[in-house]
Amino acid sequence: RTLYSGSLAGKDVDAGTGYSSFSVNNRIKKYSPSVECPNESRDGFTVSTSSGGNGKLTYPVGLLTADEIMLAGGRPAANDNYYLYTGQYYWALSPYGFYVNSNGNLNNRSVYYSYGARPSIVLSKGTRYSSGDGTVYYPYVIEEQ
Repeated sequence: RTLYSGSLAGKDVDAGTGYSSFSVNNRIKKYSPSVECPNESRDGFTVSTSSGGNGKLTYPVGLLTADEIMLAGGRPAANDNYYLYTGQYYWALSPYGFYVNSNGNLNNRSVYYSYGARPSIVLSKGTRYSSGDGTVYYPYVIEEQ
C-alpha cells in the first residue's frame, strides 16, 4: 500500500485520479505488477498473532489483487487466453475499483456496480495439490507434504 506519489499523512487520495489507488495504476500502466509488500508493518493481517501478524482476520480468504491478475496473464486489453478468464465481470482487491470484465481485460472504475468475486486463499508452506479438478463434484484436495 504505497501511494503513486507523496505520503499518506493528511491525504487519502492520489493527485490526478481523485481516488487512492496506492500506486496500482502506475504498476498496471507500466506492465510491472508486484506482489512485494514494502510496508509489512501496515499489512500484517493474519488469523493469529503467532506469525507476527495482527490477528484481525477471522477467515484467511480474500480477493486477487490487480497485480496478481496481471501476473496470471490479465492485461488492460481484451484477453481471454489465461486461466483467470471466466467471461464474467469480477472485482479485484486493489483500491480504486479494479475489475476484470467479460472480455478478460483488467480495468478500473468507481465501485457502484454489482460484479462477482473470485475468492483467493493463501496456502501454508509445505502444502501441495493432491487431487480434484475444482468442481463441486470433485473439489481440490490439498495436503501437507
